Amino acid sequence: MPEAQFDRALRRGAGFTLDEALAYALEEEAPATIASPSDEEPSAGIALTRREREVADLVASGLSNKEIAAGLVIAQRTVETHVGRILAKLGLTSRLQLAAWVHQRRTPSP
Repeated sequence: MPEAQFDRALRRGAGFTLDEALAYALEEEAPATIASPSDEEPSAGIALTRREREVADLVASGLSNKEIAAGLVIAQRTVETHVGRILAKLGLTSRLQLAAWVHQRRTPSP
């Protein structure tokens, strides 16, 4: 397995819930939100929680973790954790990539 493919699979697995990880490990019918390791787009099929979507939208709006924390009335460290989990789930490495991902989802394809 090439290193890049391994890194994508590792990041994707880090975003699994316990149930998703168990289903994957036991090769059971996995929830529909789990992307298979052969998917071309690392974020295909990955589901974010309501709060993660909210944080992702605020990141895409250009807000800092401190600003997001103040707006959501949560700790800055909690925002950092959300951002880290979002990046891991989507196989992304930066806030800029996350912003692009959010904007891509908002813009319908022709």
